[in-house]
Amino acid sequence: MLSTGILIFIAGGYFVWSVDSEWGPIVESRITEQSNLSSIRILAQDKTGQKKWIGAITAGRLEERMPVGLSDVPPLLTQTIVTLEDPRFLSHEGIDAFGIARAMWANIKAMRYAQGGSTITQQLVKNVFLTNEKTIKRKLTELVLAALVEKNFSKDEILEAYLNEIYYGQLGAYEVHGVGRASNYYFGKPLGDLELHEMALIAALAKGPGAYDPWRRPHKATDRRNFVLRKLAEKNLILQEEYVKASMQALPAKQNQRAKVKAPYLMDALRSSLIKERGESALISGAFDV
Repeated sequence: MLSTGILIFIAGGYFVWSVDSEWGPIVESRITEQSNLSSIRILAQDKTGQKKWIGAITAGRLEERMPVGLSDVPPLLTQTIVTLEDPRFLSHEGIDAFGIARAMWANIKAMRYAQGGSTITQQLVKNVFLTNEKTIKRKLTELVLAALVEKNFSKDEILEAYLNEIYYGQLGAYEVHGVGRASNYYFGKPLGDLELHEMALIAALAKGPGAYDPWRRPHKATDRRNFVLRKLAEKNLILQEEYVKASMQALPAKQNQRAKVKAPYLMDALRSSLIKERGESALISGAFDV
């Protein structure tokens, strides 16, 4: 029995060392780079002179991003997302044992996978470094990486990276990432102009933009948004009258955005031209229009 425990301890130590050796040297640079990724928007002018979106380039990928600093995000929106996704974010070291135990109990009671126990840090490292593969090795690697990220970054830095990484749905073939781009995508306005009911929807969609799509599943989106508002009222983060008023607001109208990749050969040519003119770094920093 003692020898088995020793073997498990040695195996665990070796696994942690191997993950640290493989990922440790690049964790800091990769998280920083990913947090600052921004999209180069490709616009075309029609015969009326109006500029229309036809695509985007984000480090060569089909993604739409608009990175923001933590100070640019309304504090209530940040607080809401943390409350929903990881209420003990400020007190844990990347792994929340209580949250894992709670999720396991909820799944046992439901006899299915009903709840996850991942912290914000775990979600960040999974999205940046790993895949959605459901294996024990992948999950253990995620735990070790979460500890490494907590060691190298402050809580504010982790939260900022996470808010810029959250997946918010599809604009055709393009993935929408981050609260900055989500605000523009769903409401056509910057984060600082969001109203309470709009911030609640942004927070609600972090759980699953497909399941709570306000344009394809308006009833589910409304229910989830109002659940978020109710949570805020219960925690005295908003007044009861604010909750009632916000819960009665309509969902956003669908933004007039193109949803297809137009002329992929043109996008490839533009990408090559940008690399020649401005270098690979231009595709990473982005944040300009063509």
